[in-house]
Amino acid sequence: MKTNDKILVIEDDEVDAEFVIRTLKQAGRYDIQHRANLRSGIYALKKNSFDLILLDLGLPDASHEESLKQIQVHHNGAPIVIYTGENDIRLALEKLREGVQDYLVKGESTSNELRRCIAYAIERSRLLRVKDEFLSIVSHELRTPITSILGSIGLLLSGAIGELPPKAVNTLEIAKRNCERLIRLINDLLDLQKIQAGKMELDIQPVDVLAVVKEALEANRDYAANYSVSLKNISNVKDLLIVDGDRDRIGQVLTNLISNAVKYSPENSSVTIKAAIDESDRVKISITDTGDGIPIDFQKKIFGKFMQADSSMNRKKGGTGLGLNICKSIVTMHGGAIGFSSEQGSGTTFFFTLPVHQTLFNNRAYV
Repeated sequence: MKTNDKILVIEDDEVDAEFVIRTLKQAGRYDIQHRANLRSGIYALKKNSFDLILLDLGLPDASHEESLKQIQVHHNGAPIVIYTGENDIRLALEKLREGVQDYLVKGESTSNELRRCIAYAIERSRLLRVKDEFLSIVSHELRTPITSILGSIGLLLSGAIGELPPKAVNTLEIAKRNCERLIRLINDLLDLQKIQAGKMELDIQPVDVLAVVKEALEANRDYAANYSVSLKNISNVKDLLIVDGDRDRIGQVLTNLISNAVKYSPENSSVTIKAAIDESDRVKISITDTGDGIPIDFQKKIFGKFMQADSSMNRKKGGTGLGLNICKSIVTMHGGAIGFSSEQGSGTTFFFTLPVHQTLFNNRAYV
């Protein structure tokens, strides 16, 4: 026997909530829970699983941006449909880029349109889930043989079977780089699938940010050297900067931002990394390059999935177009924020902030 789809309606206006609930009940296929603010909506998500979330952006206890961000942390893969009084095409497109399924305007959406939108969003989400599960299986099946091939190439290059002629070494180096690129792509796809399904788990522990920055710099020095770029830590904080977070995932964000900065930096330049406490008493980590900057028409889309400012350049430099989207998701899951500043011809600074757990320093260092 087919069970009804479960819908969470987060709407503070009693009239709008009554219209939505009455309309959806007429379809006879939904179990509906209603919450009037963000806090109680998140509580419901922690206690139950839902097939769809209908979210009003104008909630009394959160801003537009914070409402969607917090719901995306706890939605467990359920599709999100925005239901708002703001008839703003730019806002609608922005929210669609941020991962919502649809955008409905109050007073302009009829009962039939509301029911149709909800039914389509749920079915579309199920079809995407099947595709993502298939992609996950394929990715897992690919990673094992590619890792084995990479290990064999490493043995050959190490001289385990004897010295190789220069042409063979060159060919194996190319194969090694391509295998490493494939593994990065597979790992990005698997991370993306986990995030979309709400299944990425964080191992939250007190994390020494300065230590993670140091580890990321050391891990990427050889990579930067291949581009004739140096890495410099200009953090001026002598004591600990502690956050509650997943050490490996924070390191993943740092590695991605550092490698991006290196790829788009000119030869014989440097990429600088700085960790400090900002004016809002949050830990802020900044990665700065001296490249060409991000094109203005691409800046609003840069954290989207598979987004590449210049596909021809990206093919030359390498990359999947997923890294920044994954970084944003990881930082958001930590309760932080990510952003950038960029000027054409003057380089780019990417930064992300994390809530402070404990700070032990005598002299505050503000960014």
